[in-house]
Amino acid sequence: MRSTCFVLLLLCVPVQLGMAANMPLPVQRALTLIGTVELPRMMFELCKARAPDSAAKNSERYDAWRQKFGELSASAWRLLEERNEALAPMLSDFTEGNVKSVHDAASLSFKMLNSNADARGVSYVQDMCTKYPDFLGTLQESYEPKVLSQMEALKTVLP
Repeated sequence: MRSTCFVLLLLCVPVQLGMAANMPLPVQRALTLIGTVELPRMMFELCKARAPDSAAKNSERYDAWRQKFGELSASAWRLLEERNEALAPMLSDFTEGNVKSVHDAASLSFKMLNSNADARGVSYVQDMCTKYPDFLGTLQESYEPKVLSQMEALKTVLP
């Protein structure tokens, strides 16, 4: 069976080719929220492992990010965990058993991010990691309203 990667706000999950159009709305909203909340951490972890030259600067910026948005991210994860029982069977069905929980979705997303980094090469990763502080600065402007809106959207489909 041929598979591809469906990208939703930089979150990748393997799906059968052609199934993306049939993604259940609760799954779409959960994956969107996971992608928004986890992207700063995933990028930080990737850069920490692959671009040690920028690690000190990135750690400083990520620590400040976590201080500012850590509670909001934790709140989003509490919501996802509360909805996980309803989401788990939908995630599993949609991904042919590859993703069985919201945590699996985040873990698989990180693996896919690393695979994408491998495919793009060392110089791309080094450049991306050098720009990580700017990336956080850009995200910061709209992060809170975006996460709150995505949380409400998930609540509307999974009350």
